Amino acid sequence: MSRPLRLQEPGMWHHVMNRGAAHRPIVDDDQDRQMFFDLLAECGSRFRVWTVCACLMDNHYHLLIHDEQGRLSRAMRHLNGVYTQRSNNRHGRDGSLFRGRYLSRVVEAETYLFEVARYIHANPVAAKLARRAGDYRWSSHRHYLAGETVPWLRKDLVLEMLGDEPERLAWFDDFVHERIAPEMQAALEPARWSPVLGSDSFVDGIRARLRREGGLASSSPQAARLAALTPEEVLSTARRVFGRSGEELTRGQRGTLNLPRLMTLLVCRDHTPARAAELAGLFGVRRPTVAVLAAKARKLARTDDDARGTYQSLMDGLDTPVWATN
Repeated sequence: MSRPLRLQEPGMWHHVMNRGAAHRPIVDDDQDRQMFFDLLAECGSRFRVWTVCACLMDNHYHLLIHDEQGRLSRAMRHLNGVYTQRSNNRHGRDGSLFRGRYLSRVVEAETYLFEVARYIHANPVAAKLARRAGDYRWSSHRHYLAGETVPWLRKDLVLEMLGDEPERLAWFDDFVHERIAPEMQAALEPARWSPVLGSDSFVDGIRARLRREGGLASSSPQAARLAALTPEEVLSTARRVFGRSGEELTRGQRGTLNLPRLMTLLVCRDHTPARAAELAGLFGVRRPTVAVLAAKARKLARTDDDARGTYQSLMDGLDTPVWATN
């Protein structure tokens, strides 16, 4: 079921989730649940980080958020930190309540916003806690259907995208209860979490923005990984800088010192998030050999003028900020 969307508000949309440590509950009673939603209201008023969809389950939560001013990280620290503190004080305990740092991903609104909203609102139905999404008390879906205004929920940001037609809420409710396509379900599950949910062009645009704004890139491990160089970018630059073919840069010849290949491997090892197994496949070596070759290249770059110049030429050719993620 498709429906045209109007242009979204300026800012960024995020799907955010977190779960309890060791899958333990993060709420004990309705007072805890209300405390959680009160903190969502604080995140909006303090940081202009607005919740547009939410579902609070016993051991995890999902949020769809509109971040006006790039303050998501501060808002989530407030939500998770203050909630943990208040919950621990209420129940006479201490220690971590959540499994770790929240997961977040940027969402391309035109393509995926309503898919994420459906996934969030359908959580209680999928868990067999409610027959219809609107029956579940601790979700934003019922507030959409009832036309209720609550301090923590910015329904207008979503409703404006649906237009002014009187049947828009019925459409939204029907959409939430439609079966999600298997490939979309897989993309939305936490096990397949990626920093951005969107088209290739959208991902490229987010990567470029993160690289321009280094503060954003360091705000979360997911963002830093997205902003980091990819092995393909390093290899493409090496081909241009050294005038070598891809095969010359990725395939070694016994008894021959191939400095461009060694320095390309070193940059991939130190400045991309690629794991050893991926680099082993790219450079045609066994996985343990990646570390051996990287160590050899690093030593040469320190002690040999030609190697140092080769390394610097590649780094200059990349001409982009690098955030080491190793």
